[in-house]
Amino acid sequence: SNPQCESRLNVYKYIEKVVNRYRDRSSLLMWEINNEGNLSADVGDATIKQTYSLIQIAEFYSSCADNIRKYDKKHLITSGDSILRNCQWNLLKDVLKGNALSWHTDTQEEQLEALSLLNKNLDVISIHAYGLGISDKTASFDIYMKYVNSLDKPLYIGETNGAFSLESEDFYLDTKAYLNSIINSGVQLSHWWTFRSDRQGFEDG
Repeated sequence: SNPQCESRLNVYKYIEKVVNRYRDRSSLLMWEINNEGNLSADVGDATIKQTYSLIQIAEFYSSCADNIRKYDKKHLITSGDSILRNCQWNLLKDVLKGNALSWHTDTQEEQLEALSLLNKNLDVISIHAYGLGISDKTASFDIYMKYVNSLDKPLYIGETNGAFSLESEDFYLDTKAYLNSIINSGVQLSHWWTFRSDRQGFEDG
């Protein structure tokens, strides 16, 4: 929340070193600023008594993007955010008013306000989505495509998985339907996230 604090200045030094080092690599797709920073906005957690607001992280993203563009104007920039909390905008309103958190569900217009604020200075809108439209029925890939089209930006699903149980007899059919929901919605790019691997020494059950 403090643009002049030591940790923020260290972020800028990190950006300068990393971007200058990798900007000409042919394997570089885009720059991603954070991992799901939106989820801690206006809520805090068990280890953080005071957290940042949606406004503050939006400013942080914008500032990081400006710093990245000092050294690399060729590559796109995205946040690395998760899908929005279904009450993201109302949490911000509660905090700004000094009210207790109501956890009231946002309207689609309010969700669009939150998405617009977070991505104002970014090139690509990022979401991490597990079971979107299936286990989580408050939104869908179609709705997110509606949001990003109104903001005139592409959608990047940095992490996705249907979150179905491998033990389910419908696992493959459900997974295929989930993948088709991404394809049919017109999402421009997505990365499938797997929790199992055949890499040697990688034992996760």
